[in-house]
Amino acid sequence: MQKLANELVQEIGDVYQQATDEERYFDSYLVPDEYRNKPLDNTNPSSLDTKNKEISRSVENEATVEKWLIEQLSIMLKTDSSLSSNTSIYDLHLDSINAVELMIQIGSRYEVDLDEKFLFGNFSIADITFEIVRQINEKSEA
Repeated sequence: MQKLANELVQEIGDVYQQATDEERYFDSYLVPDEYRNKPLDNTNPSSLDTKNKEISRSVENEATVEKWLIEQLSIMLKTDSSLSSNTSIYDLHLDSINAVELMIQIGSRYEVDLDEKFLFGNFSIADITFEIVRQINEKSEA
């Protein structure tokens, strides 16, 4: 049985589902052992993914948005711990009031409509920053 599975993997490639740009993380309990702590395979990104990343750097500087987002979270959570782009929003344990307040701040500052899944899912500050910049750039192209 394993031999057949290995032959199929060689013939059609690995069938383990990788997360797309929008949702980059799976629940760690659902990820097979061989994929734990393995970075996403970005060696062969789709042309759409590449285009989105190029666009995101052209209109709004991601570093500026990320810095603002980290400052807002630090103020909101009254923390002096250093937040970074890799900090998971899920690990910050935002309550619903803080999440709504942050969504309003993001919406009024950048005129984007951030999906609430970004504030309650296991997304990093970098993921949220990328989504904000993507929406800004999408509006500027229209």
